[in-house]
Amino acid sequence: MRKTYTFRQSWAKDFLLCPERSRRSAFDPEWDSPDTDATVLGTALHEYMESRLHGLSHSEAEEDAVAWLDARMEAKDFERIQIKGDDTLRGKLVGMASRMNTSVVPSVPPVDPAEIERVFNVPLTADGTIRLKGAWDARDINGRIWDWKTAAQIDRYQGWEIDRWYVQPTFYCVAAAIVDLVDEYGEDTAMELMWKEAPTSAMAEVDFTFAVVSKSTQPIAQLFHTTRNIGHASWLAEQLRSFVTLYEGVGVDYAWPKNDQHALCSAKWCPAWGDCKGRHFTQ
Repeated sequence: MRKTYTFRQSWAKDFLLCPERSRRSAFDPEWDSPDTDATVLGTALHEYMESRLHGLSHSEAEEDAVAWLDARMEAKDFERIQIKGDDTLRGKLVGMASRMNTSVVPSVPPVDPAEIERVFNVPLTADGTIRLKGAWDARDINGRIWDWKTAAQIDRYQGWEIDRWYVQPTFYCVAAAIVDLVDEYGEDTAMELMWKEAPTSAMAEVDFTFAVVSKSTQPIAQLFHTTRNIGHASWLAEQLRSFVTLYEGVGVDYAWPKNDQHALCSAKWCPAWGDCKGRHFTQ
């Protein structure tokens, strides 16, 4: 019986940052990566945008998002790293929601409720051994995928970098194209149509937008547009096959390659720092 490997974009992104980080997050029972104020604030903003897309007014959606955040703060079930005070965290959410209301919401075409946080689990490769799983934030009536982001600084997002190597747009755009083919033809025929030789592939170019709002005192919001096509789908399949090769060749009981060439390799952002790169340096 053939093995099937199912990937989420967050794990693929982790692997591309540092294979060892992704191995430990998936297979190490001692791995502990709790929510932080940054992730909780990001999820609260998602709550706001989901409410807006479902037809709530700005004030109603803001109230719901703040209530969600207050419940998390009362539960004390996340780690404070950057934003210590409850009032400050709540104020950040209100400011960002206001900026999204004026700078982002008017730019989003209507969205079918079924396309808000739509869950998918579809084959990527022709043989069905590699699958994509997850949920996109929203897909509008024109087929564009939207993703809501918070950032300490807006300039961390660069259009040319998003176009060239960001895996999240690739993952969701490819999944969206396959979802439509599977819905219409079923998985087997969808894969036949998907992987016909270019330019006869049934995968059309898919549009994607990051809507990013800063966590600054005066929040700034910006839209970053990109596209993905069958070439990106083919490259994603090759990347994921290489992950499978490493998994099958090395297993999960031995360390995978370690990459420190990025900002998340630090005591603040990686739970493995203390017994990985961090153990080579005195505190």
